[in-house]
This record gives sequence, C-alpha cells and structure tokens, in this order.
Amino acid sequence: DIGFNINSNTKLYSNVGKTYRIPTYTDLYYSDRTTLGNESLDPESAISTEIGFKFNNSTWNFNAAIFQRNAKNLIDYVKANENDLWRATNIGELKTNGFEIDLKYNFKSKFSSLNSSFVNFSYTNINDSNYINDINFSRYSINSLKDHFISKLNINYLRNINHSIVFKYAKRSDNLNYSVLDSKIMYKKLFYFYVNNILDEVYSETNLVPMPGTNFLVGFTIGID
Repeated sequence: DIGFNINSNTKLYSNVGKTYRIPTYTDLYYSDRTTLGNESLDPESAISTEIGFKFNNSTWNFNAAIFQRNAKNLIDYVKANENDLWRATNIGELKTNGFEIDLKYNFKSKFSSLNSSFVNFSYTNINDSNYINDINFSRYSINSLKDHFISKLNINYLRNINHSIVFKYAKRSDNLNYSVLDSKIMYKKLFYFYVNNILDEVYSETNLVPMPGTNFLVGFTIGID
C-alpha cells in the first residue's frame, strides 16, 4: 500500500494484494440430495489492485477509486442439466473491474454547534468477465452485483434525538434489481426504533437468501453501575 498527501486534505493512494482460499470441508466432502462435494478441488487465489483519491475537510468528504481483481480456480457449484446435482467445481478465471464513488456533506443541525448531521451518497459499479460460457447452470455467478447505490440522510432533530433514512438500490448480473428503504430513530442511544424495508420489496442478498419484507425493531438500553 502506498499513499501521497498532496496537502492536509487531499491524498492519492494505491494498493496491491493477493488472496488465497483453500476449499472448505463442505466444498470437499459434503453431499446431500441436491449437492455433491469434490475432493479434487484446487485452492482459489486472486490478485487485486486499486488506485484512489481522497479529499476530507470539516464539511466535505469525497472518495473515488478504480479497482481490478484477477482470480483463478474459483469454486462454484455447477451442473449441466436442470435435474442434475450441484457439484463443487473449479470454474477457471474471473476478471473483475470497476469503480466506486463516495460523497458526504456534513452540516450543523439547529440544535447542535457541531457538524453532526450529514447526507451521504455512494455508488459502486462492478463488471465481471463472462466465465460461465460453457456452464449451463451456476449457483453463485447469477448473484453477481453490478450496480449498487446507497444514500443516507442523518439528522439531529432535537439535541438528543437522531433520525436516519437509508435508501439502497442494487442491480445484479441477471438484470434483477431492487430498492430498499430503511429508517431509524434513536433517543440518547438509549431507545431506538427501526423500520426496515419500508417499501416491502421482495429481494435476495448473498447466496440468493430471501430477505424479510417490512419489519420493525424496538429496543432500549439500560446501564447498571
């Protein structure tokens, strides 16, 4: 990792990293009515590079970066026909590149002398090479995230009441997309009220696990000396 401070607020940086993952016990040996392990799997490895820019002061925070990741021997569960069993397989190489941008504006609320309220926007774009040309069915590749946008508004209405609203939009490689709106109110970090997935969106996250519809969470914290 290397960085250069242009001035007290501005920085350029770059980094290179290599990752290595051995197959899990499940990948190697676990089998059930729908899945077969594979004792012949090779470890995964990848080399990642990133170049970025940061600007920060008391009011504005701006970060931007471009990145690339070259992976080989990725482990996926694949099958040739719909009625076949999923089999753990090294699927070959995958090249990923993209960029990310994050902008945050800090401002003073009516009841605070500090820049304790803020609005934040971030966007990430990811492009993968098509590594499944010769694979009919893949368990993980269809879940690849392509576009991800997050906006957050955090406001201190009163001295001890904080309210945040978060909007998220995501689009995956199969062109499915979803929008999620969450809200949180907190009083003195002692009492909180969450409303998640206000739009009651039907969507899935990691490994295609369905996420809950509109849900509420109420809680409080009690300190005891």
